[in-house]
Amino acid sequence: MKNTYIVGQKRTAFVQRQKSYDTLQRTTSQSKIIYALPAFAGQLTAMDITRVDALVRKAKRRGLAKTIPSMLEIIEDHDESLFKRMRDPSHCLHHLLLPVRPNALGRLRSRGHPYTLPQINFKQHKLSFPTRCLFNNM
Repeated sequence: MKNTYIVGQKRTAFVQRQKSYDTLQRTTSQSKIIYALPAFAGQLTAMDITRVDALVRKAKRRGLAKTIPSMLEIIEDHDESLFKRMRDPSHCLHHLLLPVRPNALGRLRSRGHPYTLPQINFKQHKLSFPTRCLFNNM
């Protein structure tokens, strides 16, 4: 009877420790990665994303975290959430969006957003956050 109690207490302590490791990893590592993600996500190469994913897999393998999304999932989620907030006229980044496109005839297919698409002349402009979101949410 005593042994099962002790084993149960050890298992409870292990589960609590695992949860705290998971929380610690999420608050330290992921917060550093996602801090300025919308600003630099367009500049990441496939090799950079692979390196970050390898680091994430290593942390998961060592038991530092239970579930960690891939870098591409993190980028997509944060881009989508910031773009939704950015569409609010009172948001500080709303001025970066182009004007709403006129749809006088009403025959155009629906899109994920009502904004006109910019003309892209430079690679840096193509990789910027607002342009990336406008073309991804078509």
